[in-house]
Amino acid sequence: MKDFPQELVDEVIGRLFDIVEKDNRWQGSSRRFCPGWHGISRYSLVSRAWVSPTQKHHFNHLHLDSPSATNRWRVRIPFDPTGVSRHVRKLVLGDLDLSDFEGFEAYMRAFIQVESLTVIDCTGVSLYVTMEWFLPMKSSMVELQVGELSATPLTITSLLAALPLLNCVEIYELRQSDNETTPPATTRIPFFEGANRLTLCSFDNRSCPEGLLDWIPPSARFGHLDIDTECALHHPDLVNQWLASSCETLTNLTIRWGEPCMCRPK
Repeated sequence: MKDFPQELVDEVIGRLFDIVEKDNRWQGSSRRFCPGWHGISRYSLVSRAWVSPTQKHHFNHLHLDSPSATNRWRVRIPFDPTGVSRHVRKLVLGDLDLSDFEGFEAYMRAFIQVESLTVIDCTGVSLYVTMEWFLPMKSSMVELQVGELSATPLTITSLLAALPLLNCVEIYELRQSDNETTPPATTRIPFFEGANRLTLCSFDNRSCPEGLLDWIPPSARFGHLDIDTECALHHPDLVNQWLASSCETLTNLTIRWGEPCMCRPK
């Protein structure tokens, strides 16, 4: 195999991966992290030249959405920002009590190339705490989904300011935090200056205390705004101001009735 150019090896592995991926979709298989996932990992045994390209496909999507999956990752994968963690591009954390995982934040800081991050219904953690996890991803993350976490308006703006490449943000059912330490105020948030995509769900007066939407300035511009009717009806002035500011950039407006704006990770 040493006589083959690395580009050809990468192409071969990519084609093999596509075949296995189609077979998994046909069988309804999940693409969660699992050592030996449907034969993909065995390609790394061919030669040293096959190891890194195989890992690139094998660890591209990582779902840590159960205590068992999280424990498997911590036990089998050593903390190493230059190891397999660097191959993760889409990371999903869901339905976890992260207070039970001592030192888990160290593993989060090893994901330095994540482009899409989802944090859903993780107890034992607030949005302020997770900000420290996101910082190593600031040069790569373009998509952020968070839900069912405690937060303050200042926490959200500080997080968006720390992730300058974001072009898609989906947030739903945040809980107001009154006793949470907040970061210093920010003056500029690139996300609100471009034609980006914002999805808001369940931001009504019952599930969203008054003031939790204050992190979005009236002058914010969007290319795609996706909200539910609860948000539109309970915050009509804000929504009208966003639409007025986005009159030159908005290409898609979705107001949903009776259905969630954001799907939980599968």
